[in-house]
Amino acid sequence: MPDDPVTRAAAYELAQQSVADRQRHRVLGLLGSLVFLGLLVRLALESSPWWWVGVAVVLAGLAYGRLVLPRRLRRRAELLRP
Repeated sequence: MPDDPVTRAAAYELAQQSVADRQRHRVLGLLGSLVFLGLLVRLALESSPWWWVGVAVVLAGLAYGRLVLPRRLRRRAELLRP
């Protein structure tokens, strides 16, 4: 946590901006990720089983982005609140 009040206020604003951006673009991001996931599943079924590694990576990224990241950003904003 920054000790300087100006730096702390700027960090708080950045955290709030990140939370707002995630809320604003959540549907588009989810749709894009699901399309990409569908393409990877199709490749895994029709081509090489190695594509399942990509499916696992995308699923892990979706889980992190939907479950972990929003809570971390909100908690960081709470800690930085002036």
